[in-house]
Amino acid sequence: MGIITNFILNDEPKKFTIVSSPVVTVAENQTLAITLNVQDAIGTVTYSISGEDSEAFHIDSVTGEITFELEPDYETQNSYTFIVNAIDSEGNQATQSVTIYISNVNEAPDTTKPVITLLGDATVTLTVGDTYSDAGATALDDKDGDITSQIVTTGSVDTSTVGTYTITYSVTDAAGNTADTVTRTVSVNEENAPAPLIDPNFTIDLTQVPSYDPNDPIEDQYLSVVNYLRDLKVKCNDPAGLEGSVGSDLVWNTFLMDAAQEHSDDMLANQLFSHQGSGTETDLTGQNFTPVRPSEFYERIEFNGYINYTTSGENIAMQGAYPTLSDTTWVKAMEGWMTSTTGHCSNIMNPNFKDFGMAEARGTQPYTLDDGTVIDMPVAYQTQNFGAQ
Repeated sequence: MGIITNFILNDEPKKFTIVSSPVVTVAENQTLAITLNVQDAIGTVTYSISGEDSEAFHIDSVTGEITFELEPDYETQNSYTFIVNAIDSEGNQATQSVTIYISNVNEAPDTTKPVITLLGDATVTLTVGDTYSDAGATALDDKDGDITSQIVTTGSVDTSTVGTYTITYSVTDAAGNTADTVTRTVSVNEENAPAPLIDPNFTIDLTQVPSYDPNDPIEDQYLSVVNYLRDLKVKCNDPAGLEGSVGSDLVWNTFLMDAAQEHSDDMLANQLFSHQGSGTETDLTGQNFTPVRPSEFYERIEFNGYINYTTSGENIAMQGAYPTLSDTTWVKAMEGWMTSTTGHCSNIMNPNFKDFGMAEARGTQPYTLDDGTVIDMPVAYQTQNFGAQ
């Protein structure tokens, strides 16, 4: 008789499970929450999360690493719960509820002020009857993030009344830090009335020129004054009758300056007062022609490098004084151009001009006094050139 042996085979498969801890404590202000581990998976495992607080996390579906979308803050939320889902290559699935507790960390006190950024222009100009809608501002804090909704706006604008109004923006973060206030100035002006004709006795007070500094290079002094004149609400008393226009500042151009210097030097050397050059050796542009001839102002600006322009203009002046000539005699020249009736003022005010150059030449020239005495009188010749390219 044979021996019969009974074998009992246990074919029950091992159970696919998630074995990482269901309860985890992490310190605030760090992003790593937990890395999942599984047991008895077949092939690769794909991870996902769902549930109440799952949107606060990101999960790497391959490695199972779970991180916070934003660094957790104990004072804001100190626990999170979500469901972990795992599936292997054979379709076996496992789930686990996970709770993340946030531990408090003694942080350095928040002493950084939020920052307010103005939207729109800091200065707004309106006319009586206009509609005004404030553009507002934004506020950001290094801890609290976007706190625009907490901005406190004070001040109002009455567009029916002429005046200057101030809108102030302020905000404080959760730690009590108050931002530097930001303001907007709104000017409500009367309806645009015709500009008055310039006073024939008009003078320039350099202390009223906003950007004028006598210590600046002379070209900066010229430019600051001519742009101050262009901003004046006056009408030229000449055929063109142009008016000042705020915000139409000219830009300094060295080519136009060089052409102005050439002509001022030429006029001084030849005791000449004309827009046409002398045709002599000091008329550098005229010397360039064959045969040599007196230059015109547009030829001088081209010869000195200002080309491809669409419009241009020139002003000239001559000043003389005995026994000395003021260092700012060029200011008197500008006063004379502004009160001129033959187009000089409208050259300065012309909104089509964008570029500017000016130069002066100083020296002496013979002058006969009433008693017949001939003196060497100090003189200055000034030239202004304008253009747009």
